[in-house]
Amino acid sequence: MFTGTVTGTVVASVKEENLHGIPLLTVKLIENGKEAGTIVAADSTRQAGPGDFVYLIGSREAAKMFRKDLTPVDAAIVGFIDTYNEELPLQDSNMIQEDSNERSIGNGGNKRAHWRN
Repeated sequence: MFTGTVTGTVVASVKEENLHGIPLLTVKLIENGKEAGTIVAADSTRQAGPGDFVYLIGSREAAKMFRKDLTPVDAAIVGFIDTYNEELPLQDSNMIQEDSNERSIGNGGNKRAHWRN
């Protein structure tokens, strides 16, 4: 499972038959609190849109989300993240820990990060 922020939509004039009616969205992945890469994901919720903070599954499990034979997807959006907490690793012992830093991500969610300034 992985997380990301929906950044846009994909318009395909020709789709594989089992993908008809399934929105394709671009998602900026987030790994270890930082943006990673961008992928195209099928939206199994059929409700996600730009700015939403979502979680995804990949591989065979993603293809099974659509309950059709051989749906050709490598990643599927399966839900929304409202809030999450993350402890970032501490790197310098001379720094002071701040635990009140919050950032809104996606669809009104909050990220509480713990790091040293």
